[in-house]
Amino acid sequence: MSAEQIKNLNNRVSNLEKAVHKLEAVHAPRQQDDTTPPCEPDPTEENERAVPKPPAASYIAPPKKDAKAPDGKWYKSAGWRVLRFVWRFKFLEGVGIIAVIVYTSLTWFQWHDLRHNFEVDQRSYVRIGLELPGTIFTSPGISLPMGLRNNGKSPALRTRLNAIVEIINSSSAPTFSFNKPHTISDIALLFPGDVSENIPVAIGMPNKDRTPPAITPSEIQDLVDGKTYIAAYAVVQYFDQFGEHWTHFCTWKSYSTKGGSVNADYCVQWNTIGDGKPPE
Repeated sequence: MSAEQIKNLNNRVSNLEKAVHKLEAVHAPRQQDDTTPPCEPDPTEENERAVPKPPAASYIAPPKKDAKAPDGKWYKSAGWRVLRFVWRFKFLEGVGIIAVIVYTSLTWFQWHDLRHNFEVDQRSYVRIGLELPGTIFTSPGISLPMGLRNNGKSPALRTRLNAIVEIINSSSAPTFSFNKPHTISDIALLFPGDVSENIPVAIGMPNKDRTPPAITPSEIQDLVDGKTYIAAYAVVQYFDQFGEHWTHFCTWKSYSTKGGSVNADYCVQWNTIGDGKPPE
């Protein structure tokens, strides 16, 4: 490098130094005159400084709770939730079983009632008919005609009649016993509305040759005097599509010309019907 170039370089460096000094002088902070009077001490501040203050209580914010984290209570644990669900299921299951039992019972009673009503409406009813004569009969060996009629809606099968006509003391009731000789008649079939042929029923004990007995003059006199009366009673057993049934029948008549009363209340009460075997 020549001497002239070195000289030029030094001149440039000095010029740069002068420019830097000028920039520093322009951007330097100005000094302000401090003319503010000195602050007088505040008595309130001095009193507050004189009284010692308690230390401020430190506050520690609780940690935020995680919604998914368990809170530690036993009745909110997973096991308890499962157990509670099982209990609810068992409770609903028990309620359901009780409801099914009640519904089944009501249905069975309704069905039983409907079946009973249908049977009562459609079954067979065999009626016994006998009419005692209005005057005392004096002819020997007389018998009274008894008939059967099916008033129901089903055929009556294997119908059997047991009947008795007897002279009874006025103070006594009929015995309704068939353990002595009496009239027995079997009828194979009675359709609804059918009437059987008349079945002769003897008054009193039949003779040894099975002919109707004759009424003696003394028996006739007792009837006229009101000491005795005549009662006819019978029981008929029959079957139909619904099972076995029976009918009780009793009628009575007094031929007294002197008035008086007879013990015929049980004869009236004997008239009834039923199912199954007739009571003995």
